[in-house]
Amino acid sequence: LGDDEVRQVVDVSAAPWRSLGAVATNAGGRCTGAMIGPRIVLTAAHCLLDPLDGRMVAPAQIRFLQDHAPAGRRRAAVRSYVVGPGFRALPGPRPHPASPPDADWAMMLLDDSVPVAPANETLVMTTSVVPPGTLLALGGYQADRPTTLVADLSCRVLGYGRDQGGRVMLRHSCSATNGASGGPVLV
Repeated sequence: LGDDEVRQVVDVSAAPWRSLGAVATNAGGRCTGAMIGPRIVLTAAHCLLDPLDGRMVAPAQIRFLQDHAPAGRRRAAVRSYVVGPGFRALPGPRPHPASPPDADWAMMLLDDSVPVAPANETLVMTTSVVPPGTLLALGGYQADRPTTLVADLSCRVLGYGRDQGGRVMLRHSCSATNGASGGPVLV
């Protein structure tokens, strides 16, 4: 996090923050997820690992929690999910060193009993390269404030690098801690 606290509490009922929620598992995992479709949540695949054995938890063991729902806290059950191709994990939970870094994602399909999220509560994903220096924001339900959505609103794209497999990876200056995993980097 650094010497100075730059994260601040954000309004969970305002865009884009109303698209985010906490991803919680019965195994004790806690991360952030973002609505990217009417019933689809994007998060990090390692968020769905059982910390004791490194196996993926069953969909029935996952909940997506949002605070801004009209009737109060929304607790959405997960019907199914898919993870990035090649994602593997070790106990801890942590990604396997041989797992491609760009495979650490999961798309969760929320249960049919969950009301469809309106278009203004879903994020649009970009496939374009964002130039260095572009202002970013990164928010999440982080370990030091697990029930409050906090965000770094003044970070930037530092540039791009390549991993050992040659994949292009974004480098940024956003401050975050455990629990922000799965949260979107917002442009």
